[in-house]
Amino acid sequence: MTATQWFRKHFEESGLTQAEVSRQTGITRDLICRYKNGSREPSIRQLVKLAKFFHADLNELLEEDN
Repeated sequence: MTATQWFRKHFEESGLTQAEVSRQTGITRDLICRYKNGSREPSIRQLVKLAKFFHADLNELLEEDN
């Protein structure tokens, strides 16, 4: 799973808007949009912040696709 796929999965499961995620995480809405559409991948620091926010496991990124 790529960082983009991980982000998209947890973003969509949250049911929140890009603006809500931006406001609650401190990550700009522009970056949230770029992460969602795959034009940019989150940094490790941003991934950790997003994982805490979404209550998600970053180990999913290490699992091989079947």
